[in-house]
Amino acid sequence: GYAVNTDVRNVATALVDHDRTVESRELVDAFTASGYFRVVLRSDDPADLGRALDHGEAVAALQIPSGYAADLEAGRSPAVQLLVDGTNSNTATVAQGYAAKIVQELGARIAER
Repeated sequence: GYAVNTDVRNVATALVDHDRTVESRELVDAFTASGYFRVVLRSDDPADLGRALDHGEAVAALQIPSGYAADLEAGRSPAVQLLVDGTNSNTATVAQGYAAKIVQELGARIAER
């Protein structure tokens, strides 16, 4: 028999963190600690995210806007952007699901504080 493993690990991820706060670092740490995402590029320029995806240097790109922590502290749901290379649709779909779960779990932990 054959077994199909749809587990996706260590997705090469480009990162732009415009907030640069404890909270934004906590989000990045949650992504990397999961084992599903591995930061391969950190930049201040959002255009680098697209270039990293286009050149195959990254499969995912995470952009955290300035004001992320302020939104959390005000009780608002902050927006973050995750771009995923859809060339491999299975990897893209699984990575999006992992990211959504990580954000949801972190949000729940923060809400409990």
